[in-house]
Parts: sequence; structure tokens; C-alpha cells
Amino acid sequence: MEIIDIEPFIEKGNICSFTNFLENYKELEQKINSFEWKKVYQPSGIFYQDRMQSYPCLETNLFERLDKELHENIKGQFQKLFKKEIIKANIGMRCTLTSELKQSTHFKDCKYGWVHTDSKWHYGAIIPFYQSINGGTAFFENNWETIPDIVYGGYPNRLIIYNANRNHASCNDYNLEKRIILTAFLKINKDA
Repeated sequence: MEIIDIEPFIEKGNICSFTNFLENYKELEQKINSFEWKKVYQPSGIFYQDRMQSYPCLETNLFERLDKELHENIKGQFQKLFKKEIIKANIGMRCTLTSELKQSTHFKDCKYGWVHTDSKWHYGAIIPFYQSINGGTAFFENNWETIPDIVYGGYPNRLIIYNANRNHASCNDYNLEKRIILTAFLKINKDA
């Protein structure tokens, strides 16, 4: 892929998607089972006594610590989307289990996760490792809305990238036990 510049589109509130985005998707897919997964919850900045009081999930370490070469490779693939330099990238994997969501006091049988932004970043990105027309990522105009404006279904190796200030939430497909995604949060050099 030659360098394109999606920044002007995303800054206007658009969501961009690219199929077959990761060049090393198959390699990463094969590594998934070898990763160490930690039991965590979202939102991570709020304290909960029990992770089932929130959005329970499993996460890997950030690739920057887990596999520096993999981190740089994926960051380089994201860099092709911007003319400005990516100065910080948090890239990792997240997995949600339907069996855990059904135990969660907040998400029991709830299709949508927390409607939130990731405002300390410029851009958020998701690449699914599953397929679902009933689950994926939902985008909302306002954080108080319960019905999304648009939902991108889960599709393997399809990048969904958006302004991190855009309201969004996971969209859970209770017919699947696992929802595995690559998450990326990016800061670019806005002064360039």
C-alpha cells in the first residue's frame, strides 16, 4: 500500500475501513494461542472490586513490550495511512468471552459495551480476528445514546480506524464465545 492520508477524513468524523489490512495477519493469527492473556476489565481507569462489575476481558501485553519487532512492523503498516509521523502507538490484543459477559452485572445480555471515547489518543483502530454480522464495533453520535448510528460487523483483517474522540462501543454477538481483536491507539505529530 502506498502512503495515503486519511487524517482529513477522520478529523471530520468519518470512519475508515480497509479490508485485508495487515500484511502479516496470518502470522499474527497463528501466534494468538501462544500469547499470555491477562484477566482485566474495561474501562481500566475505574476501580472495580470484581471485574464482573464492569466489562470483563482478556488482554495481552502491549506488543511494544511483548514483541518489539511485531510492534514496529504493525506500527509501520499504520504509518502508511498518514503523512504525519506516528509518535506513539499502543498496540495489543483483546478478547472478550460471552460466558464472562453473561456473568457481568452490567453487560448481562446487553449487546453494546460502554459508550466511550479514547480521548488521550488521536486515533483508535480495531482489527477483528472473527466474523460476525451481529457483533463488531458500534459508533454513536452522543455518549448517552443506546442505539448506534452505525455498526461495523466483525470481519477478519478488516481495519476500522476512527477519531479517538468519536463515541463508540463493542457490539457483542452472544452466538460466539470469543471476540478477539487487535486494538491500536495512535498519536501523530500534529505539529508537522
